[in-house]
Amino acid sequence: MALDLNTRNIALAIDGGGIKGLMVAKALVELEAKLGGGPLLHKTNLKVMSGTSTGAILTAAIALGMTAQDMVHMYTSLGSAVFPRWWSEQPAIIKWFASKWELALQVFFRPALFDNKALREILRQVGLKYGVATLGDIHQKLNNPENWVPDANGKYTLSPNRVDYGVQNERTLIITVVDINERRTRFLKSNDPKDANLKFEDVILASAAAPSYLPVITLPLEDKRTGMIVDTQCTDGGVGSHGNPAYIAALEILQYAKQPDPPNTVSVLSFGTGFLPAKDYELDKGHPRDWRLIKWAQNIPIIMIGDAARWQSVDIILKAGGVDFRRYQVPMEKDIGLDDASRPALDVLENVYGERMAERVKEDNFAPNASSDYDPEGLFYMVNSTLKQLTAKG
Repeated sequence: MALDLNTRNIALAIDGGGIKGLMVAKALVELEAKLGGGPLLHKTNLKVMSGTSTGAILTAAIALGMTAQDMVHMYTSLGSAVFPRWWSEQPAIIKWFASKWELALQVFFRPALFDNKALREILRQVGLKYGVATLGDIHQKLNNPENWVPDANGKYTLSPNRVDYGVQNERTLIITVVDINERRTRFLKSNDPKDANLKFEDVILASAAAPSYLPVITLPLEDKRTGMIVDTQCTDGGVGSHGNPAYIAALEILQYAKQPDPPNTVSVLSFGTGFLPAKDYELDKGHPRDWRLIKWAQNIPIIMIGDAARWQSVDIILKAGGVDFRRYQVPMEKDIGLDDASRPALDVLENVYGERMAERVKEDNFAPNASSDYDPEGLFYMVNSTLKQLTAKG
């Protein structure tokens, strides 16, 4: 029987996946209910929130005080503004090249398929509503209940009673981005004074800047060698090894926090954005021996990111003894593109995969699990095979 989350110190992590974040938003509605209702911001035992790409959007929304139902509405109503359908609704490729050659040239020689103006404006408006402009403001929002109450017009302003850094039971938002020039993941934290002046919208845009889909973002970050603040080119945090940011969330709550929580009091909740089992992957993508260069270019990054995401989960299970780790993931019959904001795709994400993930939260069905339905990534078998190998070597 699963432990009661209301009695646990919780670290919550959400994967990247573009529009597929909608299924997680739906599951968060059920998590709110499980924790007694109301915004997750108000659950003070939720100590750490960590997100990558679409997970950055969702965990930031939690830190602002949005309800999960508002997040669902945000994805269903604004997804098409972020990912306009001019791309996916073009005719078949041959006809398209024949009749739209000028547009084709524009696409292949532009830095990204979509601009980020719509997403930037959405984030700006949300930040204004909740009284947040920087990561430092997020620190105030998370750690001072005075900042959770709106005025008569439904808007929020931050209390003049400022919360210092390093307070006991400090709550933290961690956003992952990839520093392109350094070729490494960087963790931007609401409880780090060095990150306090980073603009809220820029941080989220950087984490969500999926290569070829959305443009690179420049952030003023510290150069570790010189200690100076320099313009740093950043892209989607999922490009690195933390597309699943659960491991860094676990480290934060167990080690890096001002007042670390004992492992046997901690639950790490990790949400994926759908997984294609092997048989469905081949049906959807074709047999690898038949892939041509363009198929390899499309599929190899996803294979690498997916492998890293699963090993993040395995690392927590093997290295964080005593932690209650819960990976919520759903098997998909057919992949949905991270930019597919069409009405049919949104309906499936919300009412099929979202409902399935919400049911897993409600019924405490999560990985690692011997059932492939609850553990489509195979964490149960990955952990057991790794333990056998370690035992054999010992």
